[in-house]
Amino acid sequence: MEEFKEYLLGLPGILKQDIISIWVNGSFVTDELEPKDIDFLVFVDKTIPDFATIITDFTKRFNYIDVYFVPCDDDKNTFDDWVNYWKYSFSHSADGIHRKGFLKLNLMIKNGLIIDHE
Repeated sequence: MEEFKEYLLGLPGILKQDIISIWVNGSFVTDELEPKDIDFLVFVDKTIPDFATIITDFTKRFNYIDVYFVPCDDDKNTFDDWVNYWKYSFSHSADGIHRKGFLKLNLMIKNGLIIDHE
């Protein structure tokens, strides 16, 4: 959990935005007592210069985080396709048979504080 918090606190500097929408998935949102990692999705503005390189370098520092990104500035149809893809992926087991839940969070991150933002 500390690694996830550290990751979240670093995102505003990279994403150049204070409010971050994320979806959390994987064993972290199950009843597993000691999840090995956390899977989450971040909605980002892909117009950030060198975003892919910067976020890849930043993410390499963390061992227990699997993060995926959805570009928010694509045309609406492409964005909707991404959202539908991840909504299905995050709400079904790997075999596609069993349904499961995931968390949707809108977080405001300022001055080292993480605040739920609606």
